[in-house]
Amino acid sequence: MLIAHRIELAPTDREETYFRQACGTARLVWNWALAEWNRQYEAGLRPNALQLKKQFNALKYTEFPWLESMHRDAHAQPFANLSKAWSKFFGDIKKGKEAHRPVFKKKGKSRDSFYVANDKLKLEERRARLPVIGWIRIKEPLRFGGKVMGASVGRDGSRWYLSVQVDVEVSWLVNRDRRQVTGVDINVKEIVASDGQRFATPRPLYKAKKKLVRLERAVSRKLEAQKERMGLSKKERIPKGTRLVATKNREKASRRLADQYRKIRCIRNDFTHKMTSKLSRENQTLAVEDLSVEGMTTSAKGTVDKPGRKVRQKAGLNRAILDVAFGEVRRQIEYKTAWYKTTLVVANRFYPSSKRCSCCGEVNQSQTLKDRTWTCVACGTTHDRDFNASLNLEQVVLLPEAIGKVTPVSYDACQSGASGQEPEHVCSRSG
Repeated sequence: MLIAHRIELAPTDREETYFRQACGTARLVWNWALAEWNRQYEAGLRPNALQLKKQFNALKYTEFPWLESMHRDAHAQPFANLSKAWSKFFGDIKKGKEAHRPVFKKKGKSRDSFYVANDKLKLEERRARLPVIGWIRIKEPLRFGGKVMGASVGRDGSRWYLSVQVDVEVSWLVNRDRRQVTGVDINVKEIVASDGQRFATPRPLYKAKKKLVRLERAVSRKLEAQKERMGLSKKERIPKGTRLVATKNREKASRRLADQYRKIRCIRNDFTHKMTSKLSRENQTLAVEDLSVEGMTTSAKGTVDKPGRKVRQKAGLNRAILDVAFGEVRRQIEYKTAWYKTTLVVANRFYPSSKRCSCCGEVNQSQTLKDRTWTCVACGTTHDRDFNASLNLEQVVLLPEAIGKVTPVSYDACQSGASGQEPEHVCSRSG
């Protein structure tokens, strides 16, 4: 099983300078390869990554002599990444899915990262050896034992991380007296399980909204001041090919803004990982809804002829749904249930989990989104909307017509432990 461990680095100024140059190298090679791929494809040829790599190797030190100071992994891996991107594009077309072509990467608009091969990487307790720069301090040791398959160095805000991909043999201890089936209802305010557990969502973006507005305004003011020095008005666009001078104050303001977004991501990821791990580990079967996040977060603006209603309220709801990250919660539950040998049942998208009475099965068609509690007209039971939805999801296992997808255990490497032990993650060190 492949597991990635993200370790924060503590680089010096010299090491950070090399990181930025290596990221720029990877971005340059990607853009060159994509432009050449598009040119050959439009000319009726059939380009592939290996041919482009040979073509680039023949001219790289002539046209880009500074590449000699960069390790070859930084300007070799982008070709493999581009090949995967095109394979995914054509694969999605064949499957009838929405397909997106690979796009060019722009400095400041794309993620800064570069690849390090496993034979060029060496890890010790508190340091790692990377090509060209040598040993660098890391803030924690590698968490998993096994064969290191590769790594990448990337920037998040003003911090640098080493993501190490390890092939491990993992044993997951499973407690036999876990709950048989648990329904999980995902909401903006809290995530409710049918066994009574409630996980209040942190909503980090909502809580940091005022601070983000202040930081974004600081960056905007500095950009407007630079445009005025160039003789442009505030609303006038910068001419193509013209670059603003990167002043120190603007860099500081941009760094503070990026760090705030990194903090928001960390809070959200911490909650999501802990919650999904607990649910996947402590239950034998999980039942969740097949939510269409894209459809739920569609704008309500409408058109000029038919303008939308309650646009601001819908925009606030969309922002809240994305703040909780419904799609990421579903993605983590899918792969963690396989880790813990837990069966995942996905209810049909149109299954009325919130409107259906979990006691008698009556469906309340008049229920609206603002109704948080309701009383069944058939049996008189008063329901909490979210808890009732989780109970209905628990019962969906008994309703074959309501099941959209069943995901059984897919990792043979996951082995259940002896009974009577608390469920925990045990990594058998094989390396």
